Amino acid sequence: MTRSTVRDILIALALAALIVAARLLPHPVNAAPALSVSLFAGFLFVGRRWMGLAIAAAGMLISDAFIGTYNPFYMALNYALLATPTLAGAWLRPRPRVLPVAGASIGAAVFFFITSNFGVWAFGTDYPRTSAGLLDCYVKAIPFFKWSALSALVYSAILFGGCVLMTWRTPRATAAAPVAA
Repeated sequence: MTRSTVRDILIALALAALIVAARLLPHPVNAAPALSVSLFAGFLFVGRRWMGLAIAAAGMLISDAFIGTYNPFYMALNYALLATPTLAGAWLRPRPRVLPVAGASIGAAVFFFITSNFGVWAFGTDYPRTSAGLLDCYVKAIPFFKWSALSALVYSAILFGGCVLMTWRTPRATAAAPVAA
């Protein structure tokens, strides 16, 4: 096994562990790193998207084993929706910048909010399948969205910022050193 393969496996395990730990520790509902980890994994493992997809799924599966399961359709939908930020992470290559990372983070949270709540409305039993029912579903989900969006920004800042700091190098002097006569 090459050194870079070992490094990638360790990073993948650390990212999955971050999802597990953050979901198991006390936190506001939806203030979890899964969207940010998915986005970062898509950025980091651009040539191996399956790793990015596996990281989020593994973190969610392991933490759900401790937390408990819920409606199987909603679980499958939430897991599938984590693929979108993973695929979007490749767009942030070759170097992450603040505004694109922030935009992708908020975009992932908005996409997740719209799609997951549409799924709750369309396939659940809590809301009538009318436009008023759909609106009610979205309105009741707004308090959860603020935590999802905020955590997406914070965790993305930590992950991408940490990556930039770890790879940052001071520029080398281009001028030749003076030569003694």
